[in-house]
Amino acid sequence: MLRLAKQGKITGVISEIILDEVLRHAAKFNLTGKEVADFCLKVFPEISSAPNEDIVKKYYKTVIDQGDAHILASCEQEKTDYLVTLDKKHLLVLRGKTKGLKIVTPGELIIMVKK
Repeated sequence: MLRLAKQGKITGVISEIILDEVLRHAAKFNLTGKEVADFCLKVFPEISSAPNEDIVKKYYKTVIDQGDAHILASCEQEKTDYLVTLDKKHLLVLRGKTKGLKIVTPGELIIMVKK
């Protein structure tokens, strides 16, 4: 999926909150924060700003964990068509509960793009 975004076959969007989260976990993959940041900027040339708190609050009742509300708010703010995630416990379970936003796994998106 990241390769598709890097090749320009899909438009990838990442928020500064998600980028910060990715940077915090860089060491788990034996990478430095700079390596991860450089890669993310190649794949996602524009990092979106954190969503407005009013939009985040709007999703508090939708999400299982209020800490994930910013993800749905970022999708709304950036007008994304898809939220791509591997989070089965908190995000994939929300399929069909978010108007105008399709929540899919990376594999599902890859299959859709290749058709």
